[in-house]
Amino acid sequence: MFHQAGYQVSVLCRQGMAILTSRYVSESLLVDGGTAELVDTLTSIIDDLAARYDLLIPCDEPLLEALSEHPAVGRVAAAMPFLPTPETLRLVLSKVAFLQVARSAGLRVPEFAMCRSAEEACAVADELGYPVVLKRARSLAASGVRLVDDEAALIEEIRAMDGEEFLVQRYVRGRVGGTTILMDHGVPVWYFSFYKLFNWPHAFGPSGGGELTDHPDIGDMIRRIGAMLNFRGLCSIDWLEEAETGLIYLVEFNPRSTPTTYYSSQAGSDFVTALLGIHLRDTAAEPLPPQTSGAGVLYVS
Repeated sequence: MFHQAGYQVSVLCRQGMAILTSRYVSESLLVDGGTAELVDTLTSIIDDLAARYDLLIPCDEPLLEALSEHPAVGRVAAAMPFLPTPETLRLVLSKVAFLQVARSAGLRVPEFAMCRSAEEACAVADELGYPVVLKRARSLAASGVRLVDDEAALIEEIRAMDGEEFLVQRYVRGRVGGTTILMDHGVPVWYFSFYKLFNWPHAFGPSGGGELTDHPDIGDMIRRIGAMLNFRGLCSIDWLEEAETGLIYLVEFNPRSTPTTYYSSQAGSDFVTALLGIHLRDTAAEPLPPQTSGAGVLYVS
């Protein structure tokens, strides 16, 4: 998107990443080692990067997680306008903590309960009714989400978690969807929604394609999320549309650019121009209505 908008794109990443083969990357700043070394490099050169580039955009959740625990996270956040405050970053990176705050704010989320033991989880699952969703606090590409059909499977999954924080959630039968959003100080500037298709490696995994849609409940939901987080930059939510009622349930917030952002043009959303626009002002942008011209369009990655 940025290349097509006339910008030169550089990436700061670890050696061997697939993005290094992209013909749209003009320069690569490579780091030896893993995520910890990448964060150390970022924190050491953040002032130089901020002076050199028009925009610094965080794109990787493991990077955000490591950065959230780094002593220099506040200084990095000050230099990267689209990085949340350390407090907000830690909140949204925890799938468990975010749902707790969202529920307290009155957002519609599937019924769930925090659990500390297999015994407690089994009692909650009996009350909700199987199958249930087991969700870890930390998860990337739904790696920490499991649909379990019975008590034996639930206990086995909990044993494998080795004491991690988790919740047990009611399984909402229906279609899985997502909304890609650009927020400015909590105001949704552009957004578009889609049903997820061809999920891999399981129903809660990343989508290999989607069908653009426009559900009337989405606008109010993301405005309330924005007010709750005061988020600025590219982000997305995952949601479920219950088959029986048509209600939309919020299940996850992603505090970063996600791959579906690329399809914004099909939905009539000019994310690049808007992103650069909000970067150059100190006051919040005026919200724009969602574009519905792309509803029903199928995209395949």
